[in-house]
Amino acid sequence: MPLLFLFLLFPFVTANATSGVITGISVNPELLPKVKWSGDLRYSLLSSKEKAEDARYYQQLRLRVGFDADVNESLKTKVRLATGTSATSTNQTLGDPSDPGMPRRSFGIDRAYMDWTANKTTSVWLGRTANPFWRPENVQILYDNDLAFEGSVLRWRNKWSDSEAFSNLGGFIISENYAEGEDLVDIALIGMDLGWLKKGTDWRWTSRIGHHHYLNVKDRTISRLARGAKIDSTSPSVPRYKGNTVYAEDPSLPAADRVYRFKNDYALFQAGTEFAYNFGSVEGLFFFEGIRNTAISRMRDAFQTGLKIEWKWFSWTEAYLRKEPDSVLGQFSYFGSDQEGFRHVMTFRLDKNVKLWLTRFDLDRHYAESKSKYEITFLELVAAF
Repeated sequence: MPLLFLFLLFPFVTANATSGVITGISVNPELLPKVKWSGDLRYSLLSSKEKAEDARYYQQLRLRVGFDADVNESLKTKVRLATGTSATSTNQTLGDPSDPGMPRRSFGIDRAYMDWTANKTTSVWLGRTANPFWRPENVQILYDNDLAFEGSVLRWRNKWSDSEAFSNLGGFIISENYAEGEDLVDIALIGMDLGWLKKGTDWRWTSRIGHHHYLNVKDRTISRLARGAKIDSTSPSVPRYKGNTVYAEDPSLPAADRVYRFKNDYALFQAGTEFAYNFGSVEGLFFFEGIRNTAISRMRDAFQTGLKIEWKWFSWTEAYLRKEPDSVLGQFSYFGSDQEGFRHVMTFRLDKNVKLWLTRFDLDRHYAESKSKYEITFLELVAAF
């Protein structure tokens, strides 16, 4: 309870806190948790084009502010607030047509979890956590970068002089289902990975395998994954939600009244690797990530592979990706599922803590049936603090 009281008082701590005085209350400075603040502000210009329609130009803003607090030698709390309300986006569209007139924009809990260090190799996360799973070159075909995980994680690390073994095991709740006095089967996620890192004088290599099983998704309504969920407006004759195959509970109803359910389960095996080599001041990185939904027999594979070159203040990435319709659960994957194409990224470090990103995706959606061309370009200025 005393520590909780100190957390509540922390925003009002003045410069006198270093001498042991907080708004007139004398405390022992050694009892104050060590707090590290951080954040970033991103301003984005975007251009997107679907099929042959005119390109849409718009602006987005992202603000993230957080802190890490050392409660004691073995326990930390990690908190971050961010703009946006979507599970996979912290962006706020300026002049949002659904909320026009420059009103106050939403800002809420992005992450909030405890990080308990059990021993030198093992730690536990509890709460709304960051993504605990390793990814080659930060690829997003399985999980979007902005996705937070609600539940618990067991992390293990063992390091040697030139290598490291690691594993992560997590259990997360997606939809706690209870209605009219009946405890329904919850939708959840169990994920794990196991990997190895090896380093040399001028190179490093990391690989891992993993398995991610979404529990009780099949035959559940799409609204169990997102409030107000609707099938894809650009989908061809086969109804899809975020690229995944769904079916109408009662096809005889008018389209506006139909309730849609997921057709398949998602038990995903993944394997990924990256290899980096330093050529003097230039680093080259090759990466690959592959996924297979073992719960079904077709339209179940996804992968992304590419190269990244990094030199001082500049980096350039070229990647090819393909996601078959039911290879991943599109609700939590970047741009959903059922697509293939190219990702092009250039970054420029303009000054200390300031970066400019230029990202472009050239994709074919619904490539398994009737292809729909989708192009989107991001120009992003990021200031970290």
